[in-house]
Amino acid sequence: MFPTIDFGFFQIPTFFFVVSFLMGLAFFLTTVRSRKLHVDENFSLDLSFSLVLGAILGARLAHVLFENLDYYLQNPIKVIYFWEGGFVFFGGFILSFGSGLLFLKIKGKMVYLKLYMQLYTPILSLVYALGRIGCFFEGCCYGKFCQLTWAVNGRHPTQLYSSIWEFGVLILLLTYEARCSQIFKRNPERLFYIWMLLHSIGRGVTEFFRDDFRGNAPIFSLSTWMSVVLFLVAAIYFYRNRKTGNFTRS
Repeated sequence: MFPTIDFGFFQIPTFFFVVSFLMGLAFFLTTVRSRKLHVDENFSLDLSFSLVLGAILGARLAHVLFENLDYYLQNPIKVIYFWEGGFVFFGGFILSFGSGLLFLKIKGKMVYLKLYMQLYTPILSLVYALGRIGCFFEGCCYGKFCQLTWAVNGRHPTQLYSSIWEFGVLILLLTYEARCSQIFKRNPERLFYIWMLLHSIGRGVTEFFRDDFRGNAPIFSLSTWMSVVLFLVAAIYFYRNRKTGNFTRS
């Protein structure tokens, strides 16, 4: 693994470099997709700051509270050492979504919520896929021991499993969006629920191969339960809108 990147006269933690790169990429793609969907790109960038801030705080807090609380109670200053890693995707996802809702509410733009759900979905998928590669280089989120030919250090490369699945999801999202543009004019939020459905399936399967601690939860890991929740929410959405070509706004 490569926990640090050596630039000769200084070193940068790999995960910190990846997170910084992904933030810049997210802002760039926000501009690109805003123009594509004919959305005010300046407002979209403002919203992106809110989403990114919520994602970082939520992911960090979830790690602190659910994965290593005793350690941080003994070393409280370490809570802000985010460059050392320690983030939980679902924590970031939940707080990011909440901060986005709050921002839209404050700005009086809630009417555009579904459109922004479409705008950010491919960006979310790409950031997740690339982020898991960062996890692979960092050495976190590792899998159980195995003897398969593609094992890395004798373990399932679960980070790469997640990344490969998510790239497949991203390709499907972009293809579907391009070929079914009329559907998204009526129901732009549908792209987000497709992502929820597919991501939850991939994440749920990958969880059974992981071996790192992800919080105390009965039967399954906390992340597995979150995947179940996402799957059910998406399934309910598609059930309510099960008549093809008749997707009503709710």
